[in-house]
Amino acid sequence: ILPNLALRKLSITAIVAVIGGLFVKDVLGFAYVQAVITIAFTSTQLVLPREKKEFSYAASAAGPFVLSVIPWIESTACQSIAAKMGGHLIYDVAIPVVIMVSYCASWHHYSGKKMKEKAF
Repeated sequence: ILPNLALRKLSITAIVAVIGGLFVKDVLGFAYVQAVITIAFTSTQLVLPREKKEFSYAASAAGPFVLSVIPWIESTACQSIAAKMGGHLIYDVAIPVVIMVSYCASWHHYSGKKMKEKAF
């Protein structure tokens, strides 16, 4: 998943994440871990060369951002909102849904591009 990430950067990120985790309340632990994973993934994507940043790049980057909101809702408003909507099931269902939406958006974008190229 992170093929261009140097071991040094990975080590520094892991150390910062572990130290930061020491200051997080237990109830926010899940949300903190999700935030760290999202930041780690997105930071590697942001440093890609410009020519590798196409529509699929944007679509796949939007997915983790959307998913990072759900754990915060679960941890801060579990009883008032999340439990009534299915609790952790919301997050479990959101993962494949976001991935499929990202894939379908990319497929639609590129298939539409091919149709336009054939027309000319």
